[in-house]
Amino acid sequence: MIDFDPSTAFKITGLIYLLMPLIAWVTLSRERSHKVALWCGGGFVFGIGVILIGFRGFIPSWMSITISNILIFAACLVRIQSLRIDLAIPWRNISIVVAVLAFAGAFEFIQDGFDNEPLRVQFALLVDGSLLIYQSSLARRIAQAKDSRNANWIAGVYLLLGSVLILRVVEMMAGGPVPTVLTSNLTTGLMVVLGLLSAVVGNVAYIGIFLERAYARENKSLETQRNLSIALEQISAAVAITDERVCIEYVNAAFTKVTGYSFAEVAGKNPRILQSGQTPLKTYREMWDNLGKGLAWEGELLNRRKNGELYWEELHIAAVKNLEGVVTHYFAVKTDINSRRQAAEALRINEHRLRLLADNARDVIWDRSPDGTITYISPSVETVRGYTPAEAMQQTIAETLTPDSLTTAMEFFMQVVSDVKSGQTPKSFRGELEFRCKDGSTFWGDVMAYPIVDDEGGVRILGVTRDIVEHKRRKIELENEARRLTSQLAQMDRQRSLGEMSASLSHELNQPLTAILTNAQVGLRGVKAGRFEAERIEEFFDKIIFNTRRAGEIIDKIRGFIRPAEVTQVPVDLQRLASDILDLVGPEAAQYNVVVIFSPYASPMWVKGDATQLSQVLMNIYRNAIEALRESELREIHVQLMQFGDRLSLSVCDTGPGLDPEMLQKAGTPFLTTKAGGLGLGLSIARSIIAQHQGTLSVGIAGGGGACVDIDLPLLPASAEVRL
Repeated sequence: MIDFDPSTAFKITGLIYLLMPLIAWVTLSRERSHKVALWCGGGFVFGIGVILIGFRGFIPSWMSITISNILIFAACLVRIQSLRIDLAIPWRNISIVVAVLAFAGAFEFIQDGFDNEPLRVQFALLVDGSLLIYQSSLARRIAQAKDSRNANWIAGVYLLLGSVLILRVVEMMAGGPVPTVLTSNLTTGLMVVLGLLSAVVGNVAYIGIFLERAYARENKSLETQRNLSIALEQISAAVAITDERVCIEYVNAAFTKVTGYSFAEVAGKNPRILQSGQTPLKTYREMWDNLGKGLAWEGELLNRRKNGELYWEELHIAAVKNLEGVVTHYFAVKTDINSRRQAAEALRINEHRLRLLADNARDVIWDRSPDGTITYISPSVETVRGYTPAEAMQQTIAETLTPDSLTTAMEFFMQVVSDVKSGQTPKSFRGELEFRCKDGSTFWGDVMAYPIVDDEGGVRILGVTRDIVEHKRRKIELENEARRLTSQLAQMDRQRSLGEMSASLSHELNQPLTAILTNAQVGLRGVKAGRFEAERIEEFFDKIIFNTRRAGEIIDKIRGFIRPAEVTQVPVDLQRLASDILDLVGPEAAQYNVVVIFSPYASPMWVKGDATQLSQVLMNIYRNAIEALRESELREIHVQLMQFGDRLSLSVCDTGPGLDPEMLQKAGTPFLTTKAGGLGLGLSIARSIIAQHQGTLSVGIAGGGGACVDIDLPLLPASAEVRL
C-alpha cells in the first residue's frame, strides 16, 4: 500500500492545473483565438474542480462533490470543443450547455435517489475517463492531419489518464476497498501522477503545437518570398517597390527593359526620375490623395525612358502596411501601353472612317444585338424605308420585318446565341427579307449578317441591307419570260414528237376507222338485200359506235397533248396520267417490239401541277426509252410508282445499253443529244418542268445496266385529292 495524502496531492495537482493554463495563455498571446481561450479556460476550470475535491471534509459536500464533478465534466467538454474547432468540426454551444445540465441532473439523481457513494463515484469516473479518451483521439487526429509531434504527446498523456480513471471504475466494480477517490492506494497514486503529468505535458505540448505551426508558417513565408521574387522576375509587367519615403528598394527585370534604367541606377531614388513633365499635376494629386487614404490607385502616365523616348504606362500602386497599420512600403506595377494606345488611336481613326463610309453609303448598314435591338443604323435607311435613323433604332424587330421574314430572322438570332453558348463559331446569314416602310408599303432587301464575338463572349451582329426591289422585279420578269419561252419550246417539242409518231398514230387511228367503214358497208349491203334481221343490224351499229368512240379518244389525247394552254396548277392523278401517255406511245412501242411493264400503286397518286406539261415530260421519257431499245435483244421498259412519306417517286427504267459515265454526268444539258438529228432539248425541258413543280428529275443506271429516269414530286394530302 502506498502511503501518501491524497487530499494534498489533489490540491497540488489542482494548483498545477491552474498555473499551466495561465502560462499557456501568456505564451500564446500572439496566437490567441477562440480555441486557445477554450483550452486554457477549460484547464483552469479543471484545476478548480480538482482543488475542490482536495478540500473534501473541509468545505460543504455540495461544493467538494457536486460542484467539483460538474466543473471537471464541463472542463473536459470545453477542451474537447477547443480541439474540435482546430479540426473544423465544432459542436454547437447549446449542445455543451445541455450536456453539462444533463450530467448535473444525472449526478444528483444518483446521489439523492440511490444514496450510493460508490455508484456515484463510478459514474463520475466513467464519464470523465471516457471524455479524456475521446480528447486523446481528437489530439491524435490533429497529429495526423497537421503532422504534429506535440499533438501526439497530448494524445498519449490523456489516453493514460483516461485509462486509469476507467481502471479505477473496474477496480471499484470488482469490490476493492475504494469507496472514494481520496482513498490512498496504487490507482489513486497513478491518478495523481498522471494528473500532474497531463497538467504539465498537456499545456506545454499545446504551446508546442502553435510553435510548430509558427515555424511552418515562417518557412512557408520564406518560401513564398523566394517564389514571389522569382515570379516578379519572370512577369512581363514592370514592378517597383519603394520604402515609406518613396525611395526605390527593388525593381524587376521588366522595369529595366521598359525604362532602360538598371537597379543600380535607380536604387534609393524617387520614381519621379521617370516623369516626362507632360502628365497633368492633378493626376499625381489624385494618386497621392488615394494612397493617403489607404486606397489603391490606377491610372495612365506619360513617362520618359532613359534614352529620352516618351511612352505611356498603366500604373497600379498600393500602400503596404504593417500589423500596426503604418505604411512601410509602396508596391507599383507598371505596364507599357504605348502599343495599345497607338492601336486604340488607329482603331478610333478607322472607326471614324467606317462611320463616314456607312453614313454616306446607299446600302443600309446596321448593328444589332441578338435580341434584335438596333445599336446603329446608317442614314440610308430613310431613303429605302422612310424612317430616320433615330426612328428606326426605336423600332422592335417585329415592327421592322413582315411576319415570314421575322420568323427567318429570329431563327438566325437564336442559332447565333446557341452557337456562342456551345462554344461554336456562329455562322453568317445571307438571304432576302421583306421590310416594312413608313408609308405602309414593303420592300425586299438582300441581307448579309455577320456575328461578331468579343473576348468576353458578348456577341453583336453587323449587317448590310441592299434594296433589291428593282432587281426582284427584273428577276420576276425574267422568270416569266423564261416560262414563256419554255412553254413555246415545250409546245414545239410536243408537235415534233407527234410528227415523229405520225406513222404509228395514223396506224392506230386507221384500225377503228377501217372497222367503222367495213361494218357500215356490210350492214348497208345486208339491209339492201333484206338478209339481216333487226338484231343483226343492231350488232353492226354497236361496233360502229364502239370504234367511233375509240378513234375519238385517240384524237382527244393527241389534242390534249399538243394544244398550247396556260400553265395551271391543279390536282393531277400522276398514275392515271402515266397510264394514258403509255397508251399514246403504245403503237410506237409495239412497232419496235418493246414490252412496257407498268407497276401501278395501290391508290391514286395525286400531285399539284399542270397535266399538259407533265404529259410532255412522260412522253419524252417514254420515247427516249423506246428509242434506246431499238437495237437491244431484251426490249423492256419498267414503269413503277411508289410513295415515300409525303413524296411520290416515278421511275422509268429500260434494258438498253445505258449511258457512259461522261454522258450520265452531262444528261439534261441543253443541246446535248445521243440521237441523230436530235435537238438535245427534251430532257432539259423535262427537268425544268419538274423543277417548276417543286420536284427533281435525275438520270441514273438501272439494275440491269440500262438507263433509269427518276421523278420525285411532292404528294398532295388526301384532303386535296380531286379527280379530273
